Amino acid sequence: MRARMSATTPERPSAAVLLIGDELLSGKIRDENGYFLATALRARGVELIEICTVPDDYDRIGNALLRLLGESPVVFTSGGMGPTHDDLTMEAIARATGRPLQRDAQLANMLRTFYGERLTEEALTMADLPEGTCLRAPGGWPVLRLDLPASFARPGTEEADQARRIYILPGVPPLLATKFNLLADIDGELPAGRPWVL
Repeated sequence: MRARMSATTPERPSAAVLLIGDELLSGKIRDENGYFLATALRARGVELIEICTVPDDYDRIGNALLRLLGESPVVFTSGGMGPTHDDLTMEAIARATGRPLQRDAQLANMLRTFYGERLTEEALTMADLPEGTCLRAPGGWPVLRLDLPASFARPGTEEADQARRIYILPGVPPLLATKFNLLADIDGELPAGRPWVL
């Protein structure tokens, strides 16, 4: 018989994962990011309460994000961050959280340096972030973090009084793993709890 600890004890914080992309639902790409995040969070003593996969659709992304934020103080998203027509993550997060998109000057300069004369307006949109997004784990393209008030929590949950946080991660598995590990190296950045003992 196995006992299961609550996801929301002080010793065991919780998190959720939102995987974004038509290619995951069509079977064109096998998900590796959900598995990586599940194992990495477990190693930190964080209980993963859900992995949700949605297509490239504004409403489905936004609705899933708000539902996950209602249940958990930390949500990791993966995918849909590039300059192509089906990369909708930033706009979907902006719409769902009521934050307008704003061009980040630091990211825009990084793109100008990287692309030089080849920079297109489409590529420059990668610097358009939901208002209040901060840049974390620099060293190449930074991790994007959006902090939100506790009002995004569903009333009645054990963590309803906690502020919410979204980490916006790339969909390419090696990049996601690298960015997560950079975050983990920043003291106090990611949640951590009491390790599991089997």
